Order: sequence, then structure tokens, then C-alpha cells
Amino acid sequence: MTLDLTGLPPTLEELDAFHADPSSDDVACATVVRRLLASSACAERLALDWLDAARYADTNGYSIDDHREMWLYRDWVIASFLERQPFDRFLVEQLAGDLLPGSTERQRLATAFLRNSMNTHEGGTIPEEYRIASIADKIDTVGKSMLGLTLECARCHDHKYDPITQTEYYRLFAFFNSTAEPPMDANAYAFGPVLEVPADDAAYRRWNDLNERAAALVGAAEPTQESIDAARAARPWNAAGWQLHGPAAVGSELPVDEGWEGTDKLPGRTDRSLPANDSVLRFRCDVEVPRDRDLWLVGRFGSSLSIRVGDRMVDVESFGVPGELSLHRVSFPAGKSRLTVEAAGDGSGAMLEARLVDPWESTVADGFEAATPIDRLLIAYETSDDRSAMSEGPELARRMMIERAGFTTTLVARDLPSPRLTHVLRRGEYDQPIGDPLDPSVPAIMGALPDDRPADRLALARWLVSDQHPLVRRVLVNGFWQRVFGNGLVRTPEDFGVQGAQPTHPELLDRLAIEFSERGWDLKLLLREMVNSRTFRQESRRRSDVEDPENRLFARGPRHRLDAEVLRDLGLWAADLLDPTLGGEGVRLYQPDGMWEALAHPASNTRVYVQDHGNKLYRRSLYVYWKRTSPHPMMTLFDAPDRESSCVRRTRSTTALQSLALFNETQRVEIARSVAERLLREASDDASRIDRLIGMLACRAPTDGERQACLNLLAAMRQRYAESPQDAAAILSIGEAPVAAEIDPVETAAWSQVAATVLASDLSLMLY
Repeated sequence: MTLDLTGLPPTLEELDAFHADPSSDDVACATVVRRLLASSACAERLALDWLDAARYADTNGYSIDDHREMWLYRDWVIASFLERQPFDRFLVEQLAGDLLPGSTERQRLATAFLRNSMNTHEGGTIPEEYRIASIADKIDTVGKSMLGLTLECARCHDHKYDPITQTEYYRLFAFFNSTAEPPMDANAYAFGPVLEVPADDAAYRRWNDLNERAAALVGAAEPTQESIDAARAARPWNAAGWQLHGPAAVGSELPVDEGWEGTDKLPGRTDRSLPANDSVLRFRCDVEVPRDRDLWLVGRFGSSLSIRVGDRMVDVESFGVPGELSLHRVSFPAGKSRLTVEAAGDGSGAMLEARLVDPWESTVADGFEAATPIDRLLIAYETSDDRSAMSEGPELARRMMIERAGFTTTLVARDLPSPRLTHVLRRGEYDQPIGDPLDPSVPAIMGALPDDRPADRLALARWLVSDQHPLVRRVLVNGFWQRVFGNGLVRTPEDFGVQGAQPTHPELLDRLAIEFSERGWDLKLLLREMVNSRTFRQESRRRSDVEDPENRLFARGPRHRLDAEVLRDLGLWAADLLDPTLGGEGVRLYQPDGMWEALAHPASNTRVYVQDHGNKLYRRSLYVYWKRTSPHPMMTLFDAPDRESSCVRRTRSTTALQSLALFNETQRVEIARSVAERLLREASDDASRIDRLIGMLACRAPTDGERQACLNLLAAMRQRYAESPQDAAAILSIGEAPVAAEIDPVETAAWSQVAATVLASDLSLMLY
């Protein structure tokens, strides 16, 4: 149960508590299941399967395979499972969160599901060809993960086996044809529609608190229509790029015609590092306004600051402290003025930056409520009749600017203002449209959309999870059954069509699907029913009374090799190294030198592999950085998909290379040595150490044969390392996990070989 629901084994303490429970087996198991389903580890394990289906990755794919900012979507998936979000909402928000009435930031973030398609900026690429390929990928993903159909077969012609015509395929195509994402990524981390959001839950809480305080402060200070009209009359304003002069000694005159030309146009930013000595930088720009008005100078300016507008030195309202981000309210006369900012360093080598902010800019165009919270604060301060009542406004705006500097971006979906026309494409070719334009619709074999709302992505999403839909609930339930039992009731989860496998227990599939939706699409309730069943709690030994070698009848418990990520996580857990931190950017583990360089395009920004260090090396494998053209080799070796396309069923291969890697890959050696240290620390003799090792990994006592095999191997390894202490020292030097000073190198090396052997055996490779 624990492995299936969390991807980790139970602790010895949890096992003892289970065996000591005086309740019946049914009650004791139900207690365990409730605890497991509520854990963050369960949410992470469930997320892993969905990320395969959603083709989540940290890079764009294709030959250049640049980095992309998408990890917030992965964290959204984990949070959804942890918060027990109903699965119908889970699907709707990913397909059309941006179209929900009053959509929240989190709902818009969910649409990153649609942006997991691959992108490129390779020279010679035809943009429209790749845009069409991206939409086809979306349809393929919906087909596999929600409909259990090979829809891509109908891209070029009517489906050869299932009742889906090419015209119906392109009617589905029309739902996604008007998304605003560009076909090319422009070699940028964030391209097309993006969402800027706090990087983690703590940042969300801080940002929400600041927003609440800002809203309360603005309150009744909303500007009047006269104020907005006045601001409109004061626009437009123009400014030339910054000129940065220096550095030079404090007090020296800097010539006007020497320095760096700023590359950004206002109200952008420009910055420059100040050397670690007493020196000065001079920022200059020309500002033109049609009438007298105020702008806000924002920047980090070192220990002292002077501001001139034209030839006059000005006293400004300033907020903040030297060396930190500060705000300065600067008045400009009508016409053109030269703004000169001199910032003196304090010997710290701090980064200096400067930019001008016009809080009225978005307000004039879209209204006060549409302005950013920061702009509303500054506008309320400017227009207030009682500045003292608004005195906290600029300081609060400054703090919000600092918080926003830590935001990260993720790709999201958004529709164009005007939809594109959709045609059937002859043989699926991007440049061969034929026939009349098509309206969005769904295959006739599965019913029709309701008539009471526009045929958009939201209508499609709601149709998919409607009570009348014949497929989606069955496809989902089948996938969850596969998660628990190793194989689905339909053994081709990606294909419920004519060419797919027939369900082994169709009535059971129907009942579970109906109950799933009737019980509020509660996934954890469904999983609880599955793992509490007698079917799940059977032994996995083959039965002599049933001739069923592939266990299609589920007459015995499941037995299959664990997924790549679980194999690694189990080892880290046994070694007491696993870092439980939730979420965050993808982590880069140990891997052989030169792999990315050998496979990468020369223009790729993921050509050079920079390994992480410290606790990041021991995060759960869910968080491993996923480069599509070169996933981590231990993931690939144990059949993890490359995530270039949707995957709802992993293959399981058995090769000699897997055994070789389990004994020699850097982290596996480090894990075995750390397990050995744990055994030496927590048990006092060989017998109890073997009991503890087998107990951790198999949740039972060792058999006599297992105990003797471990003792024989231990004796041989003790002799080997006693004769070659340098080899023992070499094992202790592998990896970054600290080695206890008091350990015996020979004993630790010998036990590490025992641990490595058990970790690579059926005891830990197979799920019983």
C-alpha cells in the first residue's frame, strides 16, 4: 500500500505500529490508507503519472532543446492532488482555466498543460508547420490521457479502425487553433502568453498579504474621473535610453560624450555593477512630457544619491534605505528635460540600477481597477488630499516591487482576440487547406456539445467531464487501476478503440467509472476503495488452481518492477538521504560528463550541464531536471519516457546495463555507502543489521537463505577490503553525502556491497 500510494516504503516504526494495532486487519489497513492518502508523498507519487501524460519537461525539445520555465505547472499538479481537488475540476482548469468566469491566477496557471508541447527556433524552420504540429500534439495528448483514443490517426485521413473522420479531427483541432502561443520560442525562457507568479507557497502568502494591505490602504482613495482625464492629457511621455557614465572617483566630472549607451528604452531598466571601491556612476536620460507631471524613479543606488532635472538639483520624496531598492518621486516640467542621477558606491560592489515608472500608464488605458496593485498604491498617494493618511503607500509599493523581483514565469494558454479559420488539411500538411472553414465540434460517436454556450475550450472541457460522456471516466479509472495493480482493466490505456485490448472486467470498469463521478470525482476515495479491496490484498504468488500467467483475472496480487523514479527514491530513503522539500525548480543530479554537450545543438542554452550540490542532489526524482533530448541516464535506463509526447503507459525492460548501473552509478554507490553507515549506526551486530536491511526494503524478516547469502557476501567483502584498504577509502570518497568521522572504512565498504546487492535484488526492484 505504502509503495503504491506514496512511492516510498513504510518506516520500521510504521510497520511496528501496524502490527501492534489491536483492531481487525480491515480496520488497521483502512487507518493506514487514510494516513497515506493525506500525505504530501502521495500527492507527489500521483503527480508523476500525470506528468507523463501531460508530457511535462524543463526544455523545449527538438534539436535546440532550450530551457523553459514550466516547473510551476508541475507544482500546481502536486498541490491539486494534495488539496484533493475534484478530478473534473482538475481537467477543466488545465484545458480552459483561463476561460472560467472570474478565473484566478491558479486556474490560469493550470493551462500550462496545453503549453507542454515542444517548440524550436532553429534556422530554416517554417513557423506555420510547427504551429500545426503543436496543435496536433495537444489533440494527441487529450486523446491519450482523457479519451483513450489514437486521434492522431485521423490527422491525415479518416481513422482506419475507429469511427472518427478526418473532418471530425479538424473540428477538434478548431478548439485549439486560436491559442495565442507563437510557433517559435525565440530562444527565450518565457515566450508567448506567460504568467508571472510567486515562486513558492511562502512567496504566495507574502504577496497575498501585501496585496490585502495595499487594497485596504487604497480603499476610498480611488482617483476621480477628473484625475484620470488629467493623466490622459499628460501623456504620452518619452525618454531616450539611459547613458551610463563611469565609474570614476567620487566628485570627479564625467564627460558627457563618454560612457555606455543603455540598451533598454524607458520605462525599462538599465543596470551596472559598481566596483568594490569608492566610485560613482552617472545615469543620464532625456525625458519629455507634454505638461508638468511626476514620474517615479526606482533603483538601487548605493550609499548616496543626487538627482538633477536639467540644470537644477532637486529635492525629491524618497522611500527606502541606501543600498536597497528605493523609490523617488521626481517632478518634470513640461517639455524636454535631462535627468541625471549620480550614485556613489560604498565599497560593496553592489549592482546599481535605474528605471522610471509611470503608474498612470495602464490606468489611463484600462481603468484604475485594471492597474497593477503597485500602480494603484502610487496613484492613490499622488491624488490623496491627505498624504499623511497614505504615508505607507510608497513604502508598501517598494516592498511589493522587491517581492515581484522574485517572481518566476510559466507558459500559459490564452486565445487570440479573433479566432483563426480552421480547414481540413490534405494529408495533414500545414500548407494544404481544403474545403470550407469548420466550426469547433466533437466526434459524433460521442454525442454533441450543449447548445447553451459558445463552442470554445471551456465547452470542450465541460463536455469531457459531463455525466453523459461515454469514455473519459472509464479511461481515467482504468489509469488509476493501472497505478495500483500494474496493469489496467484495459491493457491498452492509450487505445480504447477497435484495435485496443478488450476490458477483462467490463462490468467492474463501468461500476467504478459511474461511482467515481457520482462521488464527486474524488480520486482518493477511488484509490481507497481499490487498495482496501480483497483483490489488492492478495499474495502475489502464482496460484496452482488458476492458469493465468499474465494475471489478467487479477487472481493474485501485482508483481512488477518499480518505476525509475521510485527505484532512486527508495534508495535515498533507505540511506536516510531523501530531502522532503516540496516543489521548486528542476534539480541536476550526478551524471556522466559531456552527455549534454555531445547531444546538444551548438546554439542551445542547455548545452553545458551544471550539476547541483547539497540537498538538491537528494530531492525526490519527481523534481529531476527533464531535458527532452537527454533525460537523466538512470531515468532513461529504467524506461522513463522522454516526454516529447504524451505517455500513459511505461514499458518495462530488463537489460544487463540496468544491473551494471545499479552497482556503479555515482548516486547508487553513494546510497549503498550511506545505507551501510546507517546499519552500523543503528544496529550492533551482523544479524540485527541484516534484519534491519531486509526489514526496511521488504517489510519482513529475512529468510534463512537470504540471511546466509548476506553473511557470505559480507565475509568475502571484509577480506577484500582488508587486503585493499585504498579501495575502501575510494568508496567512501564517492558522492557529496558527509561521511561520519568515527566509521571503520573497511567495515563500511564491506557493508556497502551488501547493501548495494540487496538494493539491486528482487527485494527492492519488485513491488509485491
